[in-house]
Amino acid sequence: MDTSLPETYKAVIGKRDGGRGELQDVPMQKPGKNEVLIKVEFAPINPSDMGTAMGFYPVYPPPNSIPENVPTRVGLEGSGTIVAVGEDCIIKHELGTKVSFFTLGSWGQYIIVPSERCIPVQPGVSMEQAACIGNPATCIHLFDLTVKGGHKAAIQNAASSALGRMMIRYFKLKGVKLINIVRKNEYIDELLKEGADYVLNQEDEEFPIKLKEIAAKESATIAFDSIGGDMLGTILWCMPPESEIRLLGAFSMKPIQASIQDLLFEGKTIKGVWVTRFLQSLKPDEAHKFFTEIASMIKDTLKSNIAKKFKLEDFQAALKAYKELSGKGKILLCPWGNVE
Repeated sequence: MDTSLPETYKAVIGKRDGGRGELQDVPMQKPGKNEVLIKVEFAPINPSDMGTAMGFYPVYPPPNSIPENVPTRVGLEGSGTIVAVGEDCIIKHELGTKVSFFTLGSWGQYIIVPSERCIPVQPGVSMEQAACIGNPATCIHLFDLTVKGGHKAAIQNAASSALGRMMIRYFKLKGVKLINIVRKNEYIDELLKEGADYVLNQEDEEFPIKLKEIAAKESATIAFDSIGGDMLGTILWCMPPESEIRLLGAFSMKPIQASIQDLLFEGKTIKGVWVTRFLQSLKPDEAHKFFTEIASMIKDTLKSNIAKKFKLEDFQAALKAYKELSGKGKILLCPWGNVE
């Protein structure tokens, strides 16, 4: 191993016992076959990261999923510099290359990543932007589900989130109508100015009627729900027969509810969508192609706003600030303290 590398480094380890993890010293490892070692510069906080640390998020699909109460690294994406390269890499990377990456363990000073899961940062893209590739991956995957499923238009809630705004831009670019749902009136004009086709407030008394009318008009037969609970059932009721709703989050932390009439008599369906499962299904060349598309658009259409940066050792404070700041952009952890 390169003698300039430390024997240990700092990383957040989730105990997966209901807590939020702790900063620990972990031993340095050299990259193996088809792996590179990255010195991490920035790593975002995502809802799934909190689930990983606390123990209810499986991280990977079976049989690779991590069970509860097993210590594990936290964080799924980031940016940094390649400082060591293993043997027989499928995708060739040079030492010193600045890259975006997507794999478990980004909340640390170093991380080992499969070669096909890191992409060189393009000119003009900041390392902060380069760290945020999880939402773009989800955005493109949801768009592909819409188009490949033969749907003419789609519905999404939590539209004021970083992912929601990204989907508005991407669907607009691709020419597919998107019906957006928010919880506050202040977001309506804001999202319309960003190019949204429709924006509805779910707290509006006329919300279900309005959504039902627009869904019928635009033939919106797929929806993406990040909230769960009874909101899923409300959206499903508003959709045309034979529609499907994809559950990709559960911000309400409540069991989903749906009408028997919608499911039994109108042929509507509910399915989960988990981008990690999709990425795990890709062959190395497919994964590289997928992340290359993200890299080509991360400067504009798939750009993320950055709300605030925290030092890695302050990750607990960053988690507390997450709920308040998430509507304003991504929160980044800085393993080397570069928060300016």
